[in-house]
Amino acid sequence: MNFDFKVQKGLDKKTVELAKKLKSDFTRTFPVFVMHLPYGFTSETLSKRVKYRIYKFNSDSNNSETYNFKNGFGYVSLNSKILRRDYHKAFQYFSHGVAHSFTCFNKFGLEFKTLMEEMNAELVGYRALEFLLENNDEKDVIIERVKKASPSKYTEAYEIGERLEEKKPGFLRKLNSLLYQLERNSPTSILKRIPFLKFLDKEEKIIEKVEKEFLEACKELGIKKEKLEDLERRFGNEKMYLREEIFIPI
Repeated sequence: MNFDFKVQKGLDKKTVELAKKLKSDFTRTFPVFVMHLPYGFTSETLSKRVKYRIYKFNSDSNNSETYNFKNGFGYVSLNSKILRRDYHKAFQYFSHGVAHSFTCFNKFGLEFKTLMEEMNAELVGYRALEFLLENNDEKDVIIERVKKASPSKYTEAYEIGERLEEKKPGFLRKLNSLLYQLERNSPTSILKRIPFLKFLDKEEKIIEKVEKEFLEACKELGIKKEKLEDLERRFGNEKMYLREEIFIPI
């Protein structure tokens, strides 16, 4: 499977080599991403409708990776600085960004849409990293280092997601799939009043179902709603951007 991988023109040789390694490792760990795709989402979409870019982010940016949708394509972008600084951290961040391309929680009016979005992305990111390091004797040490270096809100979201998955394997994928199917079946025009009104009713019921199941699952684990509300506030609405650069394929 071919992926549209490109790096910013002018990056130094070491960064370009690391970018090539990242592409190779992403290809090798691709089965992990496929395992987490929502039902009905084809793996070919990640090669045909998603583009992968590595470039030097603006100095005033707080992001290490971003996911954007523009002109019918998803763009997973990684800051080249983190790639040079810590490869395994960069791989986890990149995998997190890839997961955003098939995660639907923040597309609807869920109470915890940002938390659930980032939770799923973190879960996929760490599982891809674990797969990458499966034969590495320092696997646990590396993963712990990446966790400690990440903002606490992401680590906390990941740990909740991991607990949910341990108790109910495939839980987040199931909820994500419900929303993906809802997105796929949305009417193309609000001029069709009756279908659109029926869709709104269906959307409300599915959102209610997703929220209810998520909250109940967290409650079973002893995770209070106040904790979830705090994490949702801490995530807020982070500004994403996509820079126009001259890119070369790798």
